[in-house]
Amino acid sequence: SMRHGHAENYVTSDRERSLTEMGVFASGQGAAVVGRFFDRDFPLARVYHSPFERTTQTASVLLAGFSEQGWAPLGRVAAKPSDELLGEQSPKEVFAWLVADQVDNALLISHQPLVSRLLAYLIDADSSSSAGARYPMAPASIALLEYETLASGCFELITLHHV
Repeated sequence: SMRHGHAENYVTSDRERSLTEMGVFASGQGAAVVGRFFDRDFPLARVYHSPFERTTQTASVLLAGFSEQGWAPLGRVAAKPSDELLGEQSPKEVFAWLVADQVDNALLISHQPLVSRLLAYLIDADSSSSAGARYPMAPASIALLEYETLASGCFELITLHHV
């Protein structure tokens, strides 16, 4: 999971906020972290992001960063917007979508507090509104998880990277 990069202050609508220069830089730096995690045995299959401008830009910058940093195959991974990653979704709803759509080997780019709450649900099986406080996600932060059993509470946090 990844939180979008730094975005400009509120403009005409929250949906249209773009990444700042710092947000573009930090999102590009995330490519190295993600690129080292996925390999031939565990390839990145897809990048899902909320349909908001800043998450779409984060996905685009990240994918371009793969190619620039020598992970060209990862740069060809498709990015797909999903309303399931909008901030008002619950962690249980996102997890149900992941299971139903058989989302695997994917990077999810979304918003706070959903990103932190989803981590708490996947790692600790805790869906309480305060659970996300254990996993703070600043802009462009990346949490990389693995699992053997696809169930809440069965995911292992491999790395939590803050730019």
